[in-house]
Amino acid sequence: MKYYTVEDVMGITGAGQTKSYEIIRELNKKFKKMYPNAVYIQGKVLKTFFDECMGIKKAHWNSLSIDRALRYGVTVTV
Repeated sequence: MKYYTVEDVMGITGAGQTKSYEIIRELNKKFKKMYPNAVYIQGKVLKTFFDECMGIKKAHWNSLSIDRALRYGVTVTV
């Protein structure tokens, strides 16, 4: 899985560092609510999820693929 860092989010949104960290926190919170068994990486956000939430492009995964990965013991990190 690929992630955006705070520098990436700053470049995409034009926001400052503090606001970009806030965006990452909120998106990770939203993802965690949708997929409670997922593990996330603090200070980074899953690229596909960020892009989908920001309307940049449609994500290449869906809830079925995440659920399937979790069922087979694959750790999903965000």
